[in-house]
Amino acid sequence: CAPAQPSPRPILTGQHDILHGAGDSADLTATRLAMTPDQFSALALALGPAVQVKPILETVQFRVGGKAFATLGWPAEGWAVVKVAPSRQAWALSLGAGVAPEPGRRRKAGIVLIRLAAIDAGVTADLLGDAWSFAHRASRASRDGGVAAAETALFA
Repeated sequence: CAPAQPSPRPILTGQHDILHGAGDSADLTATRLAMTPDQFSALALALGPAVQVKPILETVQFRVGGKAFATLGWPAEGWAVVKVAPSRQAWALSLGAGVAPEPGRRRKAGIVLIRLAAIDAGVTADLLGDAWSFAHRASRASRDGGVAAAETALFA
């Protein structure tokens, strides 16, 4: 019996509790645009048991199927970066002032910077979910492509 495959788009459960714990609505409004690194990590890990955490120097990289979908602490403390599909980058950049394209050669490759102090929890969850989906599809494509290439070489 094959193990169950993860869903193509994870659903975050308990997002409010992950981000804010117990508290009244005044607390929620006051902290809504102040994402902490711990809250970002909790959202990334809530995407499912397949999420892998890989510390790299002063950053933490989140991966699925061996593919990175987010890095916390890059390019500096208080920032994160996610990788969405290049075709989804314009959508990601339209989500608010706390989202910016990465400068330089990867500017149009789907790499999106997030300033944690200026990002809404819901926007962060959307970005992480989209980045997770893109990385998951890429990992499945490379795994499936590798099997197809091996079968072609074996039976050619």
